[in-house]
Amino acid sequence: MRWGVCDFGQSASGDVQHFDLRPRIPSGVVGSEPPEVRIQLGTVSGVQQGLGALGFDAGDVTGVAGPSTTAAITAFRAARGLPPGGIDVILRATLDLALRQAAVPF
Repeated sequence: MRWGVCDFGQSASGDVQHFDLRPRIPSGVVGSEPPEVRIQLGTVSGVQQGLGALGFDAGDVTGVAGPSTTAAITAFRAARGLPPGGIDVILRATLDLALRQAAVPF
């Protein structure tokens, strides 16, 4: 078994049930061991990783807050009922809580 990917075998219909966590694992790492990468929300790249892990497309993790990151921040803030803004203490705290609730390693 590889970390992040799991096959549950064949069902009566012959379908193979497949569960893939790679989109939820911030590092995208799969293998025999869990990823050692942790999200550092104190950095722009950490915020990008955190947003991506929660399903908000922040674009590539570059450490630069471009248009995709800005759109993801706006969508996340709206979804959580936060006031408009950028990367601030409120965003980081809410993102931290959301990642903990989603059980995403960081």
